[in-house]
Order: sequence, then C-alpha cells, then structure tokens
Amino acid sequence: MVTFNSPRFVHSLEYIHPMKFTLAPLFAVLLQLGLHAQPAPSRLGGITLQTHDFNTGQPHSFTSDGNTATIVAGGADIWQAADSFVFNYLAVTNDFDFRLRVLSVEDADGGGFARSGLMVRDALSAGSRHMMVPVNANNTSQTIYRTRAGDNALDNGTVLPAFGSNSWVRLVRHGNVFADFMSANGTNWTPIYQFDGAKEGDGAFTNAVMYLGIATSSHDAGKTTTAVVSDWGVTPVAARLGSSSATDEPTPAAPQGLVEVVAGPRVALTPPMGWNSYDALGTSITEAETLANAAAMKKLLRAHGWQYVVIDARWYDRVSSFDDRDFNKERDGEKLFADEFGRLLPA
Repeated sequence: MVTFNSPRFVHSLEYIHPMKFTLAPLFAVLLQLGLHAQPAPSRLGGITLQTHDFNTGQPHSFTSDGNTATIVAGGADIWQAADSFVFNYLAVTNDFDFRLRVLSVEDADGGGFARSGLMVRDALSAGSRHMMVPVNANNTSQTIYRTRAGDNALDNGTVLPAFGSNSWVRLVRHGNVFADFMSANGTNWTPIYQFDGAKEGDGAFTNAVMYLGIATSSHDAGKTTTAVVSDWGVTPVAARLGSSSATDEPTPAAPQGLVEVVAGPRVALTPPMGWNSYDALGTSITEAETLANAAAMKKLLRAHGWQYVVIDARWYDRVSSFDDRDFNKERDGEKLFADEFGRLLPA
C-alpha cells in the first residue's frame, strides 16, 4: 500500500492513481514491486485476512457474515509435492493458538479428499514448510506437514474420523513446537500430532513470523469446492482448559503478539509495518529515493510483514529540508501547486 500524507487528509493509491500526476511513473514501478498487488482483504471473526492463490487455475471467493464464511476454491491437492489451494491468512509472530469450526466441505472430486482447515506455513511459496489440520469431504481429518523446504508433504500416518458439522480443528505453536488437535465441541480437544520445527526435517521451521490461516483445496485441478467455516480466531482460554488425553501438549502460554479483546473486536495482531519518508528523509524526499527504499523493503522485509510505503508530510513542499524546526515554518512567498480539483501536487 502506498499513501500520500497531507496536513488534513491521507490519500490512498486507489484514489489518486487515475490522476495524471508527476509521480505516475512511481506508482507504476511500486505496483511492479508487488507492494499493492494483493486482492482486497476479507474479514472473519473480527480478523482481517489476505488471500493467496497457490496455482489453482480456478476462480475463488471468500464471503463472510461476520462469524461464518463460505469459501469457494479449486486446487489439485495439498499433499506430497502439490501445493495447489487457496489460502486466507494473516501474518502472526511467535506463539499462537487458533481454532476453526468446519461446518461442511463439498466433495468436489467424488473421492472425498476436497479439504479445508487450519494451516501455518513459513512462506507464501510452493514447496515451503507447513503444517495443516484439515477436515476432508469424507468426514475425516489428519495432519499434513512438510518440515524440509521442497520435500513432499506427509501425513501423520493416521486418518481420524471428523464430527460432521461439529468438526473443530486447532493449531498451536509454543516456541518451536507445533501441535494440532480435533474436537467435537471446540472445548474438549484430542491431540493428533506434534513436532519440533528446530529438529524435524531441515530444522528450519522456526521463523518468528509465519502465515496462519484457512487452506481450502478441491482435490481436482478442474473443479472448485465450497467449504463453510466459522468460529475462526484465537482459542479462548476457557476452551484451552477442556479435558484432553494429551500429556505432551505445548504449554498454553499467552501468545506473543496476539491480543484478544473480550468486550469488542480483536485488535490487530501486529502494528502496521512499513517505511515512512519523513522519518527517513524529512521533506527532502525524491522519487528515486522512494523507489530505492520500496525495493529494499520488498527484498528484505516484506516476508516479515512489512507492506506500507508512506510518502509523508509536506510531499507537496517545494522548499525541501530535513530540519524538524523547518517543518512548520512559514515561508514568505512560498508557492504550492494544485490540480483543477484543488488537490496539492507533489513537488
């Protein structure tokens, strides 16, 4: 996302991009850098989700009424070398404990293995490390995981019965230990599988920032499936204390970076992260400097959740300075330039 800041307004790229401003080439390059290429986010359970299509070749959609979502997605499979599915996700930092209720999954391919459920992965690229606990269309569940980048994804060796429209799944991270669970009520949890990301595979499933969300695949490259899910979000403390036969469940510590507001909508899991022109260069920012910093952010920081480029205060000021004392100084005879709609033009 690229924004221009003025004393009274913040103009988004969608608002000013159609205008033929002097920085139109800048916008074009920023779009090529992928800093505004994601589909419009969706919301479920008060949490904003981004969407990533892992090479399904099929139309997809995500519609929500607040607590329940209907997901339409294609994809050949989430299994072995295949990473072909739609992922509705957010970035999380360090420990987490999330749950999801899967109400139904359409049997798109007739074989029972269209699936939808919780997934965590360390990158938004095919072949990356991940762990998933799905509900399959044939009313079963299993753990699917890849702990070495580029390897085939495996399962835990056991296919478990699910619970129809009361199929709850849960993913937990505590340190580098990842674990998944099943439940028929969202309170009493049965452990399925767990592993240590620092010891399994190539020992590199340890990133502080990972991508957590709902993965859905039709198990047929030429068809889509429809999944209905609800109750997505941080597992409530009361639900974590339900009976379980687990003896080695990761200790349910308060997740770092995750805040649940009981009396209202959940707050952002991380603050907005990005680069700000005024913090770096005051009012002396140039187009070349903006592009260079945007390119560096994409290369080094985007994978860690950085996504905003803000061209901040006095971008319209033709008297450039990095001196804070000069920020509000009145300038005799200073000229500002505006378009035919009265909007300030970049200097």
